[in-house]
Amino acid sequence: IIGDSADVSTYVYGGTPPYTYLWSTGVTTASTTNLATGSYDLKINDNNGCVNWGFLTVTIPLNLQSFLSVSETKCKDDNTGSIQAYVSGGTPPYDFYWPTNIVDLDQENTSFFRNLLEGTYAVKIIDEMGCILNDTATIKHNPKICLEVYSVFSPNEDGIHDFWEINKIEFYPEALIEVYNRSGERVFRRRNYKNTLEDAFNGKFDGERLPSSNYYYIIDLENGDEPFKGTVTIVR
Repeated sequence: IIGDSADVSTYVYGGTPPYTYLWSTGVTTASTTNLATGSYDLKINDNNGCVNWGFLTVTIPLNLQSFLSVSETKCKDDNTGSIQAYVSGGTPPYDFYWPTNIVDLDQENTSFFRNLLEGTYAVKIIDEMGCILNDTATIKHNPKICLEVYSVFSPNEDGIHDFWEINKIEFYPEALIEVYNRSGERVFRRRNYKNTLEDAFNGKFDGERLPSSNYYYIIDLENGDEPFKGTVTIVR
């Protein structure tokens, strides 16, 4: 099978050669080419006038096609990503070849590749006839799922919630975090934010304790995404 047509070769044994051939298409050779989907017959005569008939049905499968569904990782440097590959057309069964050849689950036309880091992955799909299809998918991380921004803290110096916590912010050391009071005055600005009393927003500005109130924050990961905006409340 080549593309949307088939080439057929005939091998004859027995009888008395030489043989003559007559296909229903009018071709008079043992082999014929460019047969479309359909039914064909072949009349073979040997040198003694003996006749034999051959019958052939050609079915041209649809071209191989793939669809890759991607689940993003939650954060940078974690391996929660996955790819599901679905294939149609061609001639089943199919073989799926991923970069590590470690596949979580295979079905007749579906393959899952799990526990993936952020990056681009390739898959090679081969059907029973040896037709090959290559495809790729890219996994990205999703900061909106990754970051957990606490909405309140109580800087009472009792060792409990004394600073504003932003879980997983360590994955984004270049992020710029700014906090403003209700008057629009900036009371905190920092890169390389860390969830420690020394490096995080601890409810002080110029060494003075800020009053209990709502404050407005902007977290810019500086990766092209829209900055995170919201409020954080100081409770004393």
